[in-house]
Formats: sequence, structure tokens, C-alpha cells
Amino acid sequence: MIVDDKPRFFRMLTVLGGAFQREVDEALLESWWIALGDLEITELEEAAAEILRTWTSSAGRRFPLPGDLRKLVADSTQGAALEAWEDTLSLARDSRRARHPDPVVETVVRQLGGWQALGRQSISELTTWTRKRFLELYQDVAQSARVERRVSGADAPVLAPPARKALGA
Repeated sequence: MIVDDKPRFFRMLTVLGGAFQREVDEALLESWWIALGDLEITELEEAAAEILRTWTSSAGRRFPLPGDLRKLVADSTQGAALEAWEDTLSLARDSRRARHPDPVVETVVRQLGGWQALGRQSISELTTWTRKRFLELYQDVAQSARVERRVSGADAPVLAPPARKALGA
């Protein structure tokens, strides 16, 4: 998050406090800001909404902790990586014209050797090691983009993590 996200973040936490009948004071707001400052505000708002939709007192749920939101965001990022992998597999079939609208996917594909390299791989390669590596890289690149946005204080281009050996190289 960036400083401009603080009002949205504080509102989100206040809404959670109201739903769970928990007073939200300045110390709680600041500690949560410190604990979750590396995440995107939209990701946190989605996680908070999921908590509001699904957590019930009958299931023994209490006011969430920062780690609860962090886990929901991580689960969401993993889901996004899996969706991106499915899209990538479809696009790799026509590797000469492949382009993905998500710059994170494009960065990951470049790190895996490019669209044509993916298009030349066997189904066995694609569904085992390449899939595993894609999911790992997707998480790394998405995290790098979040860090870059936080450092720059604005929307920033996606930066690749440190270069790693591409598959088949």
C-alpha cells in the first residue's frame, strides 16, 4: 500500500471492527498498517469482504488478525497464478501470436524462455516442471510488482525478480 491508501485501509478495518463488535483504536490501526503494508489495498479489501461474507460466530470466528487477511490474499494470488497458467497453456498452442494482457504473465513467460519455447514443450513437460516453475515465478513477479509500487508510491511497471535459469536452458 501507499500512504494515499490509508483512508481506505482505515475504513476497511473500521468496517471489520463494526461487524465483529470490536473497537478499533489508533494503535490497532497502526499495527495493522505495519503488518499489512506490503500488500495492495484492493487485495486487502477483497480479503476483508470474504471475511464478512463467510465468517460466522457459530464457527467460533473472532475478530480477524492481520495474518488471517494475509492468508486470504496469498490464497487469492495462488488462485490468480493458476488461472494465469490455464490462460498461458491455451495461448502457448499458437505461440507465434501469443500475448497475454497481464504484464506479470508476460514477464514470467519471458523468464521461461518465451512463448515459442513454451509452444515447443511436450504436454508432459508443460504439466509438470513448467507448470511448477510458472506458478513459482508468478508469485515472485507479482510480489516484485507490489514492492515496486509501494516503493515508488504509484502504479509501477512490473519488474522481474532476479534472473533464474530458464527451463531447458
